[in-house]
Amino acid sequence: MGVVYRARQTSLERIVALKMILAGPFASKQIIQRFRGEVTAAALLQHPNIVAIHDVGIHDGQHFFSMDYVEGQNLSQIVGNRPLPPAKAARYIKLIAEAIHYAHQQGVLHRDLKPSNVLIDSNDQPRITDFGLAKRLDGDSSLTMTGQMLGSPNFMPPEQASSERGKVGRPSDVYGLGAILYHLLTARPPFQAESFESVINQVLNSEPVSPRLLNSSVPPDLETICVKCLQKEPSRRYQSAQELADELNLFLHHETDPRASCHARRTHLALVPAQSSCCEPLGGAGSGDPHWVCSRYRGIAPAKPGRDDHAAEPLHRRYEPGASSLAGRQSATCREVAPGACPSTRQDDLRGFEWRYLWKLCRMKVASPSQM
Repeated sequence: MGVVYRARQTSLERIVALKMILAGPFASKQIIQRFRGEVTAAALLQHPNIVAIHDVGIHDGQHFFSMDYVEGQNLSQIVGNRPLPPAKAARYIKLIAEAIHYAHQQGVLHRDLKPSNVLIDSNDQPRITDFGLAKRLDGDSSLTMTGQMLGSPNFMPPEQASSERGKVGRPSDVYGLGAILYHLLTARPPFQAESFESVINQVLNSEPVSPRLLNSSVPPDLETICVKCLQKEPSRRYQSAQELADELNLFLHHETDPRASCHARRTHLALVPAQSSCCEPLGGAGSGDPHWVCSRYRGIAPAKPGRDDHAAEPLHRRYEPGASSLAGRQSATCREVAPGACPSTRQDDLRGFEWRYLWKLCRMKVASPSQM
């Protein structure tokens, strides 16, 4: 829709980025409206990690606005085909999430979060740009036509790909943040295919490949955070970008201080050991540490499989990584714990794709060759 030039603002003798409509005076009313919407949304935001707007106007029928010029590459260019170190990726997303939370507080949804829309400046600080699809939280978007899909399909949440999946809101931007994190950790988007239709089908109906299958150096806690952002149901994601930022902050402190514990492991995620004789570790061949698959069961599972009451014990307390009991009970643990997470008729089914993936692996391993 737009084209950006490096320019000099003569009145203040400074370098700025100048954005204009690509079609110039031949632009349609809808494109002009979207262009103005980007200016209006971005002009509301004054944050160190958001590219600031300086000026807006029309010259010879050409709409334009100027903004901060960021000397550096975007995240897509920085990643290329090589994942970033996990701690660096987490730091970037933490800062971006805090900026998005600020935007949400000002009543603005970004709706097009992707690596190419995040610039990294000379101080190694992320700067969010391109609010062309931004939407006000306090009203319907006048920029989206009925039946029209806007955004980048590889990083788009299901509810943005299909209105039948729910309403676009703050958790939609959380999904976008998780998709960027996934890209930083794996050097590929959560979903990719040769056609637009195939990508959308994956967004709506498939689960992304585990980040640790693509990059075994990804810490389990960071994978847990990433996967939670990418849940199909908005209610299963972090409900605010600040909540995600806080989680990443805990992870980063855990990386520098081993005595700290990631919130994802400590509270609202039940963790099931997956490295056993009946299950392949999600980290892939050669992964030496027990990997903990996250399934969100409110942090608890029934004390005994099949029990109908609420007697429960946090799984991560029963099976700590490296515990001697784990080594002798790995085979039985998966088959014992997984059924225990099945809900009764009076409980909500809170099992995620992680439980089903783990259960499938268990059944494949115990099946006889004639049954495979």
